[in-house]
Amino acid sequence: MLFRSFWCVASMAYWEDATACNDVSPVFLSPKPESSQALMVIKDLTAGSIAGMAGVVVGHPLDIVKTRVQATTSSMRSLSTLGCLRMILQREGAQGMWRGIGPPTFAVAWWQGTVFASYELTFNKLSSANVDEDAARLCAGLVSGAASCFITVPTDAVKKIGRAS
Repeated sequence: MLFRSFWCVASMAYWEDATACNDVSPVFLSPKPESSQALMVIKDLTAGSIAGMAGVVVGHPLDIVKTRVQATTSSMRSLSTLGCLRMILQREGAQGMWRGIGPPTFAVAWWQGTVFASYELTFNKLSSANVDEDAARLCAGLVSGAASCFITVPTDAVKKIGRAS
């Protein structure tokens, strides 16, 4: 059943080849997204973006500490994590813990939004086509991972170009 589900998905060109699977529902083949489907995509994009931004806000202080400890020219290289954290708070205050948070927040918001929305959209389409649940989850994960590359590759390229200059 799992192989048949993969074959079904792989043989559909742009979700239109109804002969690839006998049990494909017309909802799966509809070329126009319904307004409720578009609303769900917007909700998933929003939820993913908020989740990504929350992760950056929580994790950024530790990233700052890690960067300072690892930097070869840093005076904090010999400090422990807590010692480095204390030094940053003494020298720069609490705002020092979130210095430079803008670019990663922006990038992660787009990335997580894309991952959430592409996963849910793919999974819902495959589920409505009666594809095996495990196969649908696997394919949705593959699609969301591929879709995230359209965000991560350009943002990583910009980051590397920024470091070089």
